[in-house]
Amino acid sequence: MAYTDSTQPYQRMLANYTRTGIEERIPGTKQEGIQRYRTMIYNVVNDSLITAYPLTKGLLTEEEWNDSVQHFFSSHACQSPFLWRMPFEFLEFVKMNELTLQNKYPFLNDLLLYEWVEIEVFMMEDIDVTYTSKGKIENGLLMLNPACVVQYFQYPVYDKQIQGISKKDKGHYFLLTHRNPLTGRVSFLEIAPMFARMFEFLSDEAYTIDQLIDQFLNETSITIDLNKKIEIMDFFKACIDKQIILGYKITN
Repeated sequence: MAYTDSTQPYQRMLANYTRTGIEERIPGTKQEGIQRYRTMIYNVVNDSLITAYPLTKGLLTEEEWNDSVQHFFSSHACQSPFLWRMPFEFLEFVKMNELTLQNKYPFLNDLLLYEWVEIEVFMMEDIDVTYTSKGKIENGLLMLNPACVVQYFQYPVYDKQIQGISKKDKGHYFLLTHRNPLTGRVSFLEIAPMFARMFEFLSDEAYTIDQLIDQFLNETSITIDLNKKIEIMDFFKACIDKQIILGYKITN
């Protein structure tokens, strides 16, 4: 049954109170009841964020974590109706609003992204891909697993104890995250910038290794000799074994 126009203002008042905790008279409610309701909703949000960001929760002090969650809860109106998407909005909120935390922990944004991307890839929609396992790595058109993303990081948050990361670690890092279509398991792989660019090519269409190399060389002044080409071929062979590359495009 649709809500009447007269109930909508009360819903907005309740939603506003739930976020901010600022008391206002809401017809048909008891103050004790809506206080318990607000506490319940806050606990759902907090528990969801703890589940999504266990490393971040372990990094921050108890006060820092509680303050950031309360700040998010009280001042951000979530845009997505899906609870599993809410941690992404928290990530964006921290990037925009928690500058003090970012100054203290310069790798904080990277850490949040690293933890979020596992959720994002795990929850990606299943997409049917037509491919064949019969092909040759030397000339086959590589078919990329659609549940796969490459992210850029300034700090190696995925490869080093968080407490041991400092500004000296700042650099250029690329992480490939994918979901195995057979097991559903999400895995991570650090890759070189060259491979990060090649995966961008493959996200648009299937390429052979020679075509990937040609595309990459069109943008750079790097020289790729025979030994380097063998290294690239071995890398993509390993990607097939890991189900990052599913197989080869059917051309007949």
